[in-house]
Amino acid sequence: MYEQGETVRISIYEEYMGAPLGGESVNVQVKSPSGAVVFSTTVVTNAQGRASTSYALPPDAETGSYSVVADDPLLHMTGTCSFRVVPSEVVRPSVSLTAPERGLLGEELSIVVRVDPPHEAEVVLHVEPPEREPFDLTFEPPPGVKSGEVSFSLVPDSCGNWTLWAEVLPSRGFEGAESGVAVVDVREWESSVSLAPESEGGFVGRPARFTARVGPPDMAASASLTLEFASQSGWIPCASTIIEGGGNYTLEWTPPAPGTYILRAVVSGNVRVFGSESGRVFFRVSEAGVDLVVSWIGAVPEPLYSGGPLRSVRAIVQNAGSDESGEFSVSGSYSVDGGGSGSLSMAQPGTPEEIWRVSLAPGEAVVVTLYPEGGTAALPRDASSVRITVEADPLGEVTESDEGNNALTSVLPVEALSPNLELRSLRLTPCPGEAPGEGYVILTALVASSGEAPVPEGGSSGPVSVSFSVAGSEVARVSVTFPPDPSAIREVSLALAESEAALEAAAEGAPVPPSGSAVVPGLFSSPREFSATVDPDDEVPESSESDNSASTHADWSDSSCRLPDLAVYPADFSAELVGSEVRVSGSVWNLGYSAAESTLQVGVETPEGLEVLAEVPVGPIPPGGVEGVSASAEVRAPGGEAPLRVSVDPGGLLPELDEGNNEARLRARASPLDLGLELEGCSGYLGPGGVLRVGFYLSSEGPVDLEACRFVRVSIGTNASASSEALIPCALLAAGEVYWEEPLTLPGSIGPGARAVLVSAEASSPLWDPDPSDNSGEV
Repeated sequence: MYEQGETVRISIYEEYMGAPLGGESVNVQVKSPSGAVVFSTTVVTNAQGRASTSYALPPDAETGSYSVVADDPLLHMTGTCSFRVVPSEVVRPSVSLTAPERGLLGEELSIVVRVDPPHEAEVVLHVEPPEREPFDLTFEPPPGVKSGEVSFSLVPDSCGNWTLWAEVLPSRGFEGAESGVAVVDVREWESSVSLAPESEGGFVGRPARFTARVGPPDMAASASLTLEFASQSGWIPCASTIIEGGGNYTLEWTPPAPGTYILRAVVSGNVRVFGSESGRVFFRVSEAGVDLVVSWIGAVPEPLYSGGPLRSVRAIVQNAGSDESGEFSVSGSYSVDGGGSGSLSMAQPGTPEEIWRVSLAPGEAVVVTLYPEGGTAALPRDASSVRITVEADPLGEVTESDEGNNALTSVLPVEALSPNLELRSLRLTPCPGEAPGEGYVILTALVASSGEAPVPEGGSSGPVSVSFSVAGSEVARVSVTFPPDPSAIREVSLALAESEAALEAAAEGAPVPPSGSAVVPGLFSSPREFSATVDPDDEVPESSESDNSASTHADWSDSSCRLPDLAVYPADFSAELVGSEVRVSGSVWNLGYSAAESTLQVGVETPEGLEVLAEVPVGPIPPGGVEGVSASAEVRAPGGEAPLRVSVDPGGLLPELDEGNNEARLRARASPLDLGLELEGCSGYLGPGGVLRVGFYLSSEGPVDLEACRFVRVSIGTNASASSEALIPCALLAAGEVYWEEPLTLPGSIGPGARAVLVSAEASSPLWDPDPSDNSGEV
């Protein structure tokens, strides 16, 4: 069945007795339903006996059954067939055009024309530019290909509105159709804008400045830039300027009332530039005046631990107002959940109450130190947190714009940490005299604090004591104090002799004056057992009591009393990875009775065994002496860590009292923090009660990893026998440059009449600093 206007293909096959007849002329006729011959032709069969022809039905062809007759007049052979013609259906297509709403001068536009249903039709895109004659773009499909989607590319060469519409031309069985009209707005530049305030907030009646960054940077066209704020009635313009291209522009606005404003920047479009708007910016506006804010509270030193002291509290006080603060006072209070509370003040114990003598400029901040009443507050053993409140108040006739932020309350955790006293070694140094009974013995105990918490200043009876015994009987006790450092080491020595005269010789002849002395009759009787115990009455609650004692044996006739004993301990060494380099530093002790020199070997443990990285000569180290050593070497450290072994006297070539303390194992890890400390702006002034306040600025050039380093230590010294140590939380450095003030109480001889006091400050951290040369300052 065929429709009017379609083409009928006629195929002919001729054979005789089952064999194809080639080269035969065959007459073909097509007769309409009314019997009229509408088509006639002659074809010649090929070698396979086949031939074909076609007949194009006119669009108005008669409908009905058509007959086809094929006749070979030479052989008198005839064949017939028929086909039916029905009226044709004219398709009315839908045409749609998709084009961008806007485009840039000289940049390609992509236009898509869709025809439904697809057909073999010619598609024309009509283009009307704004400044020249219209023109057409034409698409003609290949024969037999029905196209449902046609793409056109157009590069506009002038600014303005480009009008486009598409037309599908009529074809057989297919009516023509047009799309709707599309208008493309073409301009030279596509602008962008971002907005940022120059300060975190503003004040009523005071100009506030904003920076608008307009892009693209190479935009060479002028436009209007407007600052607007949101209100219930819409966006209200509050500042504007004319821009001459891309770049940074300043907009200034004076807020009329307090509150939080929502602002945006708008670039108004024109014939050359597409307009744009920035994101929303929230801007807080306060009443003008002074506004003291307490923004951070921390305890120094940290961490706070149960049974330990609360020595001081640091707070950051900032002037968030528009005017200078003038003098102000800072006070506070604390409350321990396990019981106990008290007040905090800026006055150190024994000095009068203070006010802050420095006026803070708008936006400036300062670190203030507060002390518990009485100097130190003891935290109960069952304490788990301390609630601290700090408040700053201006002095005099000062009205604050916001009094609701003068105080801050923080809950600081109290950790369950325990100290640990360790008597690492007991060394005996015999010093025989010229005659019997004139000699003396120096017993030296090496006592270390190796717990998680510092050793408290003493038990119920005062400082920690070390008990020395001879032959099981206590002969003396010597007091020892530790700084607030959980890894401090102290040497405690005792002179023993058989007479007071010999003890006087010990006091004069010993290289280091002994901490105590005792007369022991029959001291040089042989053999003798000597022992020492730190914290003999267990007044300090420790994590372990098993390492509080040490003993040694002396047989005055034995040559071992003249042997050295080189020793290394893991706690005395540090190791870190900096790139592919391992850096090791530490101390080598001589716990024996004679000087010794040897070699310190640093190696890395591998699956194949120990790989020696470096060897450092040490010594000669005198009896009781210690020598600092350091080494560095290239190392392979997969995973950012390397297991190390440091050993003194490798191979055991040196005869010693004890060969079991010649080796220590360490683990070097890549430092996650390169602080890049910089200390500058060192200053100072003398306050009431002979208190010297030393101030300085400290900053870090590297990223601050709070898990790797919690504090930076700043050592402060003077030429007036006064010194201090500041522990600055790394949380402050992570926020930017820190201004810190540290109080020093000077001796009574130094007062306001003194000509000068030399003060030096030096910053250090437990991690690597690539340039320590800028870590110190003097005033």
